[in-house]
Parts: sequence; structure tokens; C-alpha cells
Amino acid sequence: KALQGSQTRKLDAFTKMFYLLVKTMKENHAATLKGLADICQPKPKRELSYYYLEGISGVRVPDDDEDWTTSAMEQVFGPIAHGVLDLLVKMLPLEDTPLWFDSIEDALATFQVEFARPEFTVAPPDVFEELTSDDAIALIAFWGIGQAFLRGAGEGWEINLTYMAKYDVRPGYEKYGARAIFDRNQELSSIYCSYNDKWVFKDKDSGSDLWEHAKWMWKATLGMALTGTTHLAQVHWVVANAAHIGCREKLGQDHPIRKVLKVFLFNTGAVNYASTSKLFPKDSFLQRVSSLTNEGLVNLIQDSVCSFKYETYPDFIAAKSLGPALCHLPLVADALPVWEAFHAFFKGYVDVFYADDAAVAADSELGEYWACVETRGDPESPLKYGLPALTRAALVDHLAHHAFTVTAWHELVGGLVPYVTTPTGMPAKVRPGTEVMDVQTFVHGLCITGLTGLRQPQLLGDWTHLMPERPAAARHLHGVLMKTLQGISAEIDARNASAPCATRRRRVDSFNPRTFECSVSA
Repeated sequence: KALQGSQTRKLDAFTKMFYLLVKTMKENHAATLKGLADICQPKPKRELSYYYLEGISGVRVPDDDEDWTTSAMEQVFGPIAHGVLDLLVKMLPLEDTPLWFDSIEDALATFQVEFARPEFTVAPPDVFEELTSDDAIALIAFWGIGQAFLRGAGEGWEINLTYMAKYDVRPGYEKYGARAIFDRNQELSSIYCSYNDKWVFKDKDSGSDLWEHAKWMWKATLGMALTGTTHLAQVHWVVANAAHIGCREKLGQDHPIRKVLKVFLFNTGAVNYASTSKLFPKDSFLQRVSSLTNEGLVNLIQDSVCSFKYETYPDFIAAKSLGPALCHLPLVADALPVWEAFHAFFKGYVDVFYADDAAVAADSELGEYWACVETRGDPESPLKYGLPALTRAALVDHLAHHAFTVTAWHELVGGLVPYVTTPTGMPAKVRPGTEVMDVQTFVHGLCITGLTGLRQPQLLGDWTHLMPERPAAARHLHGVLMKTLQGISAEIDARNASAPCATRRRRVDSFNPRTFECSVSA
């Protein structure tokens, strides 16, 4: 009885099950929503049990979470038991026959009726007026999620996602892979598409079918690269997962590093177990939302976890070679102060508990944690995290990297809602000869982003109960961090108030601490 609109009622049974699963998860989550004060103290370290991703080496995720009983976690994050879901997936065929809306207005009406409710889709803090024009592509690249892949190139910039062409897609779809070039004025000038191995140029192709389709393919490739590579594989299954395992298996419940990371790891076990066991398996949600074959999806995830590179955020920005002309972008102007705030907080905290490098080296539990993170939480893994030798400075960098990644960076790369609420937005798959989503693609995208509405407690708040009581300087640092982040938020609000202008083309809240959750959400 799910999805009873004029077109959505014709959707396949799997899509309807997907919608009901997300709806049930969100209802259960709302009924059991926890705040910062409800986050439990760390529990004694112990050996964990794991869920393994079939076909992926170097990734295993704990199948429990210390903030939830197993039954409560399954009720919220897995209302369909894992074995039953596997059976349903096998019973319900992967259906790719297209079904089309009667019009764009019909699709928007479907969104309003079926999805535009607070209990399903969280309203995005920043929206686009439209997502099809050349200017919209530039806004996505410089003032949206494209910033994650933006790099300097000659006298301008580029977002090169041609690596996505190597992953096989199902019949009826065009393969991913695109590269967009932007000139010195930050305007879109040309696009290369892998599916037809052709370049199109604004000065001679603008307005043509090839030009419009190239923009459509670039958007689809960007969305899939961001979701598969950056968001799921690297943020969730490498960064958050490695620290979660290291803390629970190697650090005692009263260890100062375990306690200060607790807020940044809240719900990580439950969320990562749900994402791996529900989204990833063959023919399940992630494959059906995309156009990838099972082999294509497995190869994408494997390559993504292999290509993860540990580095500080300032080094990440420097390697992009963006140049001084882009110093006002949110990626720089908003995000770097957040990194610096986290870094200062953790430096002060580490200084409280470790007088020098010798004190760090003498902490055997910390050494075991460091080694565990380096193996990404799996001693049998052939993949390494990339940590340097353990020193006070290296520890501060690592803690800042983890906190920044699961809060600020996750807010950027997981924020797809503004891009999928219109059928001309950002598709997850591309059919030949069309630049609008079919009904199934539109609904699948809304369901996936609906999962991101399983929000965690906001970071800006009081979580001092999780920090050591003594020495008092440790908890004092929490207040300093909150004040600093609130100041950064006020500065971003002021910049947003000036938009649109030359140095703030649109309102952007991706790196606004006011929007940060304390840890990775679904």
C-alpha cells in the first residue's frame, strides 16, 4: 500500500519495500531519539564480533553498538532482520524497466505528497533555485558538493571523475565518468564524457543535446562518486570505523583518549552496521539506486577504500592547488577555521594528559590503539591507514582529523538532499537520450537521502559528562571549543547574509558548526 501516487503506485515491489524500510527506520528513530546527555559512558574494552563485506578486503564493521542493546539497535536500524532482508532481496527481481512522470510538475507533486514531510526528508539548510543551467553546474562545483573533488588545472579548475568509467553498469544505462573544466572566471567551459569518449565545449556546443546530456552525466557521476567513494567507503567504513574499533577493543573505559572521542563515535557501530548489512549486499539498495552491476559496485568500494589517504585538512587543501582566487570558498574560508578549532582543542587536551613524547610512548594502551587504527581495525587487513609514528603532535593531528571528518566533512559529502528533490537535479543513473529522472530513480534517490535524516545529536551542546572529571582543565577545554565554534558559526552566518555577491555566490552551511552532528549519521 506504499507509494499510491498516479505513477509511484506502479513501481516495483522492491522500491516500495525500500520506501517502507526507510519510513519505519525514521519513525523508530524519532521514537528513541537520543540527545547528548543520553550518550553513555565508554564501556570496558573487549573483543568485538564483526560483519564482513562480501568481496571487499580491508573492511569489517562491528555488529553492535555500546549505546544500544542489540534488540533496540535492530528495531531502529534494522526493522527487517538481516536474514529476512537477504531473502526478500533474492525474491524481488532487480527491475530496470523505466516508468516516467507525466511532467516535471507531476514529479514535484509526488515529492510534496510522499516525501516532503519533516519525518521523512530533513529540509536542507541551503537550496538551489535550479540545477540544470551552466551557472548551476558552476555553483555545484564551487559552492556545493563539488568542492570535495575540485582542483586547480592550468589557469582554471577542474573536477575530474573519469575514474568512474571503469565500473560496469547494467544494460540500458550509460557508464559513469565525466570531467568538467572551469575557466579563470569560474564558469563552465567544457565537459568530457567517458560513455561516448567525447568533449563538448560551451563556446560551440552550448544548448545542444550533447551539451545538456554531458552536464547530466557529470552530475550523475559526481553524486555516485561522492556517495560510493567519499561518503560511504572512506568517511564511514575507513575513518569512523577504524577509530570505533580501536577505542572499543584497545582503550579502557577511563582512558582519556577513549573518553574524548566518545561523542565523536556515538552511534557509529549501529550506523555502520546498518549501512553495510542493508545497503551493500548484492542486488540490495545501493546497487539498485545506482546503475552499477554487482561487480561494478564491489570494485568501486574496493578501489575507494584502497585509495583513502590520511592527511591533515590543511595538507588536503594545499594539494588541491586552488590558488588565492578561491580563498573565499566555503571549503577554505569556512572549513579551515573549524579544523583549527578542533586542532587547538585536541592539542590542549593532549597536553593535559601527556607531558611529552615519552609519556605518549609509555602509554601501552594508546600504542595498541594506534596500531589498531593503522590496520583499519583489522590485523589481517593488507591495507594501512597511513598514520606516522606515534608522538604528541601526531596524536593531535589524528584526533583533529577524526573529529573534523565525522562532523564538518561528513556534513558536506553526505548533504545530497538539495540535489535530489527535483527530477532534473542529480540522478544516480543515466539513460541514453534523457535529462530527467524516471520515477524509480527519483524515488530511490529520495529514499537514500531520507536515510540521512536519521540525525545524531548536534555537536554544539554540553557533552562534558563524557570527559574526565580530573584534571579540571580537560572539561574547561570543552567550553573553549564550544565558544570558538559558535564564533565561527556567527561569521559564516554573516557571510551568508551577504549572498549572493562576488565572494559568496550562494548561502552555504555545509561547514557551519550550527549544523554539525556529533558523529556520522546514516
